[in-house]
Amino acid sequence: VDSSKNRLIHFQTIHGIKGETHDATLYLETERSGGSDLNRILCYFGIGKKRDITDIQNYSRKLAYVAMSRPRKLLCIAMQEKTYCKIKDSDLINDFEVIDIRDLRK
Repeated sequence: VDSSKNRLIHFQTIHGIKGETHDATLYLETERSGGSDLNRILCYFGIGKKRDITDIQNYSRKLAYVAMSRPRKLLCIAMQEKTYCKIKDSDLINDFEVIDIRDLRK
């Protein structure tokens, strides 16, 4: 519980929030089966080429949809630097406010 704002904060997996909506979501990029979940879905955002879609890509796409379609007010995506470097010059980045936490360490 965040007593300063009288908010209840839940930590949950994507599977645990399926079918629910809430105010905010923090989506953390993860590595699984030899690759990043966000890297697997970049082609759906026009970054890279769509090739034959694998089962793991399809699974990553479905999970991302579930997670990213739940918040009513705020979606925050935390990604690795190497993933950010792939999208930083794309039109996709213009749709988001980007906060580089490396800058916060200085």
